[in-house]
Amino acid sequence: MELLLLLCVLGLTAALLAWPVWFKLETRAKRRKNPGYNPPNVMGILDELYQPSAHQASQIQEVQRVLPAPAPLPGDKDLERGRVTIDLAPSQNSGSAGR
Repeated sequence: MELLLLLCVLGLTAALLAWPVWFKLETRAKRRKNPGYNPPNVMGILDELYQPSAHQASQIQEVQRVLPAPAPLPGDKDLERGRVTIDLAPSQNSGSAGR
């Protein structure tokens, strides 16, 4: 009985020590596939519980970051001529020196 308890404690300790390493490696692999990947964080859970509006704002920001550019509508003059023009608003950070 003591041996089984000792094995359980050792297994749990090993799992708790190995989890951060596994999480780091998994995050690195996901970022290689998708450079825009942001791993979930604990603050998101706390925001959801204690500041629902902040959590909702972060979800809206994530959706806006992932959305593609709007597709041209049928009947657009450029589309009928075989040319597609997509106008994007200038970025606020386009003039920053740190980029």
